[in-house]
Amino acid sequence: MDNRAAQLDFQKAESNLAKLRADLQTYTELYEGKAATKEKVNQLRQDYNDALVQVDQIKKQMSDASIKAPTSGTILVKSMEAGIFANAGSEIATIVNLSRTKVQVNLTEAEVYQVRTGQSVKITTDVYMNAVFAGKVTFISPQADVTHNYMVEIIIANPSKTPLRSGTFVYADFSQKSRQNILTIPREALTESVKNASVYVIGPGNKVALTPVQSGREMGGSIEVISGLKTGDRVVTSGQINLKNGTEVSLSN
Repeated sequence: MDNRAAQLDFQKAESNLAKLRADLQTYTELYEGKAATKEKVNQLRQDYNDALVQVDQIKKQMSDASIKAPTSGTILVKSMEAGIFANAGSEIATIVNLSRTKVQVNLTEAEVYQVRTGQSVKITTDVYMNAVFAGKVTFISPQADVTHNYMVEIIIANPSKTPLRSGTFVYADFSQKSRQNILTIPREALTESVKNASVYVIGPGNKVALTPVQSGREMGGSIEVISGLKTGDRVVTSGQINLKNGTEVSLSN
């Protein structure tokens, strides 16, 4: 930014500071020889200190006139031309840095609770069919948007051989290898919502009993069951609206 006026003020302030420094030294010597008053020396010392502050303030103004970009990259939009007055907070330019790329994904409530900061994510795109980009989750929004989705941000390295440009559509794979054995049931087996999950369990004599269960992760068309069922239990997957405790059902192959 144009700082020519500040440079002139700086030269004037430095000249004034040098004069006050010389005057303070002279009158300090005179005071020691009883040829000047203490009040005069104190006044000159105060003026000298004020001049020091003024020089520092002008230095700060001159340094503020040089605007340094927070990142390297390519200037995408230049919002101001030479000679235009810039107010505080005005946007000077838009810079795109493609050395690292940010992927933004909207996750549902059920999905976002399965993701954690620092988690590894595989990123793929139709642009490079065989390329897999390694990413890490860097931000999970603490608040849902109006559609009850949560913004999740993933940072990936952007190699020069297969560079991704801003605005490219990608696929994010959050799946992780696990050796944990889990119990799952079809999503349609639930009689109510995932939060108030219940299923009809088929017992002796093919009679059903409404059983509350604690649900976990959703995986495609299946729901993880944390508690309430055990391996081998049979559950009803259709027609639950016509059932009640003790109803006898017929099994179909």
